[in-house]
Amino acid sequence: MLRSSLIISVIIIFITSFASATVINIPSDYESIQDGINAASPGDTVLVAEGTYYERINFYGKNIFLTSEFINDEDSSHIYNTIIDADTSVLGIADTATAVTFENAENSNCVLQGFTITNGIGTAFQPHYRLGGGINCSFFTSPTIINNIIINNSAGVGGGICCLVNCNPVIRGNIIGPNEGQGIYLSGSAPIIENNVIEGNGASSYGGGIFCNGASDATISRNIIRSNDGGLWGGGILCVASNPLITNNVFYRNQAYDWGGGICCDASSPTIVNNTISSNVAFSSGGGLFCLNGAAPTVINTIFWNDGPDEIDTRSGGMPAVSYSNILGGWQGEGNMNIDPLFRDPENNDFHLMATYCGDTDDSPCIDMGDPSIDEDLISCDWGLGTEHSDMGAYGGATDTTTAVDEPPSALPASVALYQNYPNPFNASTNFAFDLPRGNYTELSIYNLMGRKITTLVDNYFQAGTHRVSWDASDFASGVYFYKLSAGDETFTKRMILLK
Repeated sequence: MLRSSLIISVIIIFITSFASATVINIPSDYESIQDGINAASPGDTVLVAEGTYYERINFYGKNIFLTSEFINDEDSSHIYNTIIDADTSVLGIADTATAVTFENAENSNCVLQGFTITNGIGTAFQPHYRLGGGINCSFFTSPTIINNIIINNSAGVGGGICCLVNCNPVIRGNIIGPNEGQGIYLSGSAPIIENNVIEGNGASSYGGGIFCNGASDATISRNIIRSNDGGLWGGGILCVASNPLITNNVFYRNQAYDWGGGICCDASSPTIVNNTISSNVAFSSGGGLFCLNGAAPTVINTIFWNDGPDEIDTRSGGMPAVSYSNILGGWQGEGNMNIDPLFRDPENNDFHLMATYCGDTDDSPCIDMGDPSIDEDLISCDWGLGTEHSDMGAYGGATDTTTAVDEPPSALPASVALYQNYPNPFNASTNFAFDLPRGNYTELSIYNLMGRKITTLVDNYFQAGTHRVSWDASDFASGVYFYKLSAGDETFTKRMILLK
């Protein structure tokens, strides 16, 4: 299964909303996906069986739910085996071909889910200028694009996904790459780009992984952005006159010929919080971050380490404000430091911080050293470990239960599990984590030494995945307590100590 949030709540909302709508089955009702779309009415579901469909599709303004059988059981094998292939040689067409097109004001009720989208080569915009190899969103469109693999597409601009002229798609839980041309191109749009692996994309000029252009104030969160080639500028991300929020991402092994191997900011003021930027290269300068033309990013809780030839370059008029960050070689600013962050296993792409609590040989100096105004509610070996302050880096400062995509494919938990609280002993708050292999009604309660229930932390339906909960025990006396997890017909109990 894809190790991502999987947007199950979104799926449930759509199923509930469309309960009375028609379900069109492909290929039993119609041979092609496009024929199914053409026959659908707003609110309908077009359900596609596994197979390779050699076609280009256009939603033509219809707010429908186009999905593979992934909708039925959340098995990601359906994603790999349900393919929209825009190969022009097979289709027998001479013109350029975007695989999937949204261009008629489709809104968030228009959903594309559960497909491999491949071999698109972009729609001609001008001679020798092609837009959107995999997906092209343009002219006030805002579709929901979730849980897809967008791979081996090419274009002059936006090899994976192109957003042009006030489009605002929600892009979550996809695997994007490798594509030729930018992985994601944004112009005047503000999508949410969350929980993706953006890998192996290449641009001849600008923005290998993501190109934010012209007031594209995207939210770029919890992505793995790696091994992208930005051409001249911006291997991982290029921001031009845009102010995106860039948070909890890992950037590594991206490159640019001139400036900004990890991130390049041109006349932009992005907010860059809790990122890990490591082993990126710009062959001129600014391996981690390059700022020009008055770019004024705000950088907090971020690690810049082993980028070449330097971590941050501002020689072209940039004015970054950097604080509570760990930067190789140092940087002026409150809370900044220059010390080996002790990543867990960077040679094998693991940029979590080492912690003896998690079985590592040492504790990272970045633990508990982040901005004290930033909360850290997810305390575990997979996220932050700071109990006084947030941690620096991509896994610090986390405040909700969304899980980012890691190495695909990977699995949801195999069984129900309850983990030891952290810290333990504690004063006066502690954190719990539990795994659910499938959605279930779940209760997590606290008991005193006499076996009396003193509080219930959760009592609700939870989707499959790893979930984390905090408890503030300020109003309780020191002593031994127990916490009990009930999920379906399974129960688990563990002991903890409150020590004031």
